[in-house]
Amino acid sequence: MRNSEPNFYLVSGEKSEPRVPTACWPEQRLRDALRDDYMLVRIEPPIMGQKYGLGAANIDHLILSTHLAGKSLYPIDSWPCHVYVMRILNSRILQTLSLDKADVEMIGWGSLHRTIEEAAAAAFRP
Repeated sequence: MRNSEPNFYLVSGEKSEPRVPTACWPEQRLRDALRDDYMLVRIEPPIMGQKYGLGAANIDHLILSTHLAGKSLYPIDSWPCHVYVMRILNSRILQTLSLDKADVEMIGWGSLHRTIEEAAAAAFRP
């Protein structure tokens, strides 16, 4: 776990990963041929990697991108912020800060919240 407070919290959409409110710390801005506002985040708790064929290795980094037209993660200007959630398939992108479709796998969608209280309320509402 990090020494600093998380920047925000991720809550997954229905049947998406991660399944619990997840603390996020932004680490890098990434780009592809169409956009330059992907966000690499470190997460806590990690996602169990077994479901993705990773054995005992857990997923502790995700890539986020907005899925509403006209929205960006740089900066996040309204909350909650709705995002696609992707896992990294090719670690090369951590050096190049650039990705292709084959470098990531979308594992869900969700929303970003400023506080753990807001995230918990969104995650556990009936």
